[in-house]
Amino acid sequence: PASAPAAAEAVLGVAGLVAEGAARVGRAAAGLMGRSKAARIVLAVALAAAVVLVADGVATAGRVYGGVTVGGVDVGGMTQAEAEQAIAGAYGERLAGTRVVIFASEEACDTVDVDLQRLQEEALAEQLSVEEAQQAKQLWVTDAEALGATLPAAELAAEALAVGREDGGLGARLGAGLAGRDIPVHAAYDAAALEALGQSLDATIGEPRTDWSVAVEDGQARVVEGRAGRLVSRDALAASLDEALLRADVADAEFVAVAEDAPSRTTEAQARGTADALNAALARPLTFTYEERVYDVTREEAAAWLDVAVEEADAGAALVVTVDPARARATLVKKIHAAATGDPVAVTFLVEGGAVTVGTDGTVVIPQIDDALAVLDDALLAPARQAGAPGSQGAPDQAADALSVPVEAVTAPAALSLDDALACGLVEEVSSYTTRFTNTESTANRTHNIKLICDILNDGVVGAGGSWSFNDRAGERTAERGFLGAGAIIDNEYTDDVGGGICQVATTIFNAVYDSGLPIDKRTNHSLYIDSYPAGRDAAVSWPDLDLVWRNDTSSDILLRLTYTDDSITATLYGVDPGYAVSTQEGEWTPGKKHSTRTERDDSLAPGTSYVKTAGSDGQRYSVTRTVKAQNGEVLRQDAFYSTYAPITEVVVKGPDAPEGVAAEQPAS
Repeated sequence: PASAPAAAEAVLGVAGLVAEGAARVGRAAAGLMGRSKAARIVLAVALAAAVVLVADGVATAGRVYGGVTVGGVDVGGMTQAEAEQAIAGAYGERLAGTRVVIFASEEACDTVDVDLQRLQEEALAEQLSVEEAQQAKQLWVTDAEALGATLPAAELAAEALAVGREDGGLGARLGAGLAGRDIPVHAAYDAAALEALGQSLDATIGEPRTDWSVAVEDGQARVVEGRAGRLVSRDALAASLDEALLRADVADAEFVAVAEDAPSRTTEAQARGTADALNAALARPLTFTYEERVYDVTREEAAAWLDVAVEEADAGAALVVTVDPARARATLVKKIHAAATGDPVAVTFLVEGGAVTVGTDGTVVIPQIDDALAVLDDALLAPARQAGAPGSQGAPDQAADALSVPVEAVTAPAALSLDDALACGLVEEVSSYTTRFTNTESTANRTHNIKLICDILNDGVVGAGGSWSFNDRAGERTAERGFLGAGAIIDNEYTDDVGGGICQVATTIFNAVYDSGLPIDKRTNHSLYIDSYPAGRDAAVSWPDLDLVWRNDTSSDILLRLTYTDDSITATLYGVDPGYAVSTQEGEWTPGKKHSTRTERDDSLAPGTSYVKTAGSDGQRYSVTRTVKAQNGEVLRQDAFYSTYAPITEVVVKGPDAPEGVAAEQPAS
């Protein structure tokens, strides 16, 4: 076996050590032999002990000591490889074959029909906002695959082998032999998957905690008071999952999630010290120099660049203050452009092979803003970060004199990468918007369609004066192009339709364009309003009739970038920011037609049970008005967006009638 050489080496090592010790005992005892009978007796006992130790060392070298178990599996006398195999044999199949149901409460555990509740949640997953779906959750179903859980058999075997050696020495070995020593079996989880489950549990059964922190508003840093919350301990969650997946000898294990007190991770002293340090830093006069011009930055402008976040480390949680480069770049670029003479720089975007290149209409000189911001960060914020460190008791002394930061000028090449163009301020983020969606087994097709349409539309370029059409850019959504059937509203009811879900992408793009102030020529609302975006600001698309169309009225190209995660979409517009100021006048909801209810029968359900397949909603109307102003305050346009939401028929699915005398179970909620 592969472990034989190692075992032999261990035996030789033990024998060598014992032999060396015996030799030393022999040399020491030689001088005593002739002195007393007692010395000869001691020597005999020592030699006998040495023989026993050599024999024991040979017998146990490279093997787990007796009395050691792993999760109840006796691994005493085994090599590490044999122990690993025994652990995997005992727990591998159990880990892979167990489903775990986690309940939100004891009441849910006692009363909720798991399969019926899952039908309910999956049916409504596409009809509710992420927040509504989260609040309604009563259970979570997971397994080893979803959690990225594996059995660390090699690690557990090594831990068993260490008992009586690195772990506790002779005392631990004797204890294992007399009373036994069990090493609890556990799984290794994917950190991101475990955290995602923990966050979902927190959102339903927990109460958010507020860390002691700092908010920066209107040029002033103020302390945010910490408040304890109730959250699910990730260690406790992992332990409960271990118990369910590995120690419960059932195919379906269950437990009730528990939220624990969660105090602030930071202290009042950290927050007050950070606020004091920031206010002292913001009180310093700040200027940037570029091409012999001096640009003043007000206290309010500099404050708007700052972010304060809690970061955890081994030493404890810290309040970390940073300069947001995108916001700082936007301010400085506007100041530099305002002072520049001549026509504004026009840029073009070229997309080839997934790479975006930014080109200019001539040789231009650009500021190295990111380098200047790094200098600013070190000079201005070091005291604040020191005050926010774990164990801090206040703000350190710091300079109060004026701070002037030089900005180097370089000649831009004819073409730059998008990252380089952003770093120097040649282009910037004009606007960005993110929406979230529920990602479950039942919404897998919808998620697929969302990602597919994002890939198709990503990095679209709209030339100066050009327009962008969702349908023209995306084309017809067909099965041949890879689109799947997913939830869509047809004739006031939810049903599957090829390409279902892409309207969320249209809504995300619409809101990014809305916030940019660019003209919007065509937009239609959905049939159903979902509270995942501002009221009246959704956009429906359907080939070939319903479309989203907007225009680029600037003198440079606009790039539309779409990115996504498993539960969110972000639409970002890049280009030369026209500096439009956007404001919104909200309307009021006006009630419309009431919804109706329809019942379907499903004989596969248990008698007397039912669930809601489609949540009913009444019709309603809403409007918002967007006002767009130029940098000089001139009103460029006022756009009224009207939304009429149709009533959605409630659909209840019922099983066979309950036997006489047995009350029917109401739809899950």
